[in-house]
Amino acid sequence: NQFGVELLNKQHVIVVTDTQLRIAHATENIVNMNGYSPKEIIGKKPNMFQGPDTCSKTTKNIRNAVKNRNSFEAIILNYRKDGSAYKCWIKGEPIFNISGEVVNFIAYEKEVA
Repeated sequence: NQFGVELLNKQHVIVVTDTQLRIAHATENIVNMNGYSPKEIIGKKPNMFQGPDTCSKTTKNIRNAVKNRNSFEAIILNYRKDGSAYKCWIKGEPIFNISGEVVNFIAYEKEVA
């Protein structure tokens, strides 16, 4: 239903990647969270948002989940376009085609305190 989609889009940023983890789609509201417009990030990898204080253990756990085609949930320190840091809650999951192959990953994201 449209109300549910609208509510989700306002509360969460949605990022879809291909199987190589290149960003294929991002909702317009990503600019409010990190300063990047969807056009600026399409084709790039989400690790572009990581920086010097991003926890390597967290990124390794996410990488392993993706590699094993598992869902994951984490809070990670990301960086905005202007270089300032923010905590980002991410819930990611694989998207399977009818043959059971992973065709995309989808991540729901929001800034948290």
